[in-house]
Amino acid sequence: MVANATAALMAAATIATASAFVAPHTALPVAKATSSSALRMSSIGNEVMSESVPFLPRNPVLDEFELAGDVGFDPLNLAKDEKTLLFYRDAEVKHARLAMLAALGWVVSELFDGRLAAAANAPDLLVRPDGEGIGLAPSLLNGGLATIPAAYWLLVVGLTGALETQFAAITPGVVAQGREPGDYGFDPFNLWPQEKEAQKDLRTKELKNGRLAMIAIVAFAFQEAVSRVPVVEETPALFGLTPNEKIAEAEIGEVAAASFNVIEYFLHRLHLF
Repeated sequence: MVANATAALMAAATIATASAFVAPHTALPVAKATSSSALRMSSIGNEVMSESVPFLPRNPVLDEFELAGDVGFDPLNLAKDEKTLLFYRDAEVKHARLAMLAALGWVVSELFDGRLAAAANAPDLLVRPDGEGIGLAPSLLNGGLATIPAAYWLLVVGLTGALETQFAAITPGVVAQGREPGDYGFDPFNLWPQEKEAQKDLRTKELKNGRLAMIAIVAFAFQEAVSRVPVVEETPALFGLTPNEKIAEAEIGEVAAASFNVIEYFLHRLHLF
């Protein structure tokens, strides 16, 4: 059987969560924040205001460490202390890396899974594939997860559990060595720069792309659940689709009208209504 491209890439994403896209052990240390970081923020009275949410005060715990991508966003003050702050940063980096791989895997599966399956005379695991072999990626809202072999899920859960257990033990040591959470020394091609400013710049770019990817993958899921149109066909200019591979505007409008009651629609999709 030709494995679903989503399944394969999501498996890779799960494995890569703790190891890929990370810097070598010579990375920029996690330094205590200096007064210059606070000077970048506006202040009202004696309160330093958040750069990202200017009408809210900055959580002072964020100033305990100088982390890449820090724009003072913690409106609920979830980072209660240094340990919690570093734990959340480690979780953010892992989710960012996973989301980047997942967003890529989502569109790759919709474009190629059906065609590869047809070429190998194997089952197509996409949902509602069209004549061109393009369909919806299996997801909680799209359905189709039950068609993915149970062995895949067992493999993913097993590998994820093993890796998370291993890296949960490694992370405290990483921070103790003065490295940022998520830095597991993975740089097989020696791409990591030696200059500290360049290192921080790359970390910031990774986080920004990862944060965007987290939003994108959620948007993919809800957009397809409502429209029932693959994202690669809703934005054909981005994926080089031919006119025959585009869904008619009338069908999109019909689906949108039928799902106008969004709450009822999603309750139905989650099998709660």
